[in-house]
Amino acid sequence: MDNQIGKTIKKYRTQKGLTQEELGELTVITANYISQIERGKKSPGLSTITKLSEVLEIPITKLIGSTHNEYKYQDILSDLSVCDREEIAIISIVLELLMSLKRKM
Repeated sequence: MDNQIGKTIKKYRTQKGLTQEELGELTVITANYISQIERGKKSPGLSTITKLSEVLEIPITKLIGSTHNEYKYQDILSDLSVCDREEIAIISIVLELLMSLKRKM
């Protein structure tokens, strides 16, 4: 399992001076799970990545951008499968915005 996401999370967590426990409290994710992500033992889902990016104050693309090839299509579909229509609509808008920003670069 690729550990780029975990390394990136650890980098930004330590830059903010947070322990795994503190990050866990801020994200409502267990410190044990954060540890597993940072060590590459677990691969976070989209909702976890979103929470971490918000608390660490970094764009989601910083977490998954460097590993987009490794972040499997099936994982994204799995994350989307639990979303309701409203959430899918929001995700669609966000994707459109991201794609328009990408085209401007």
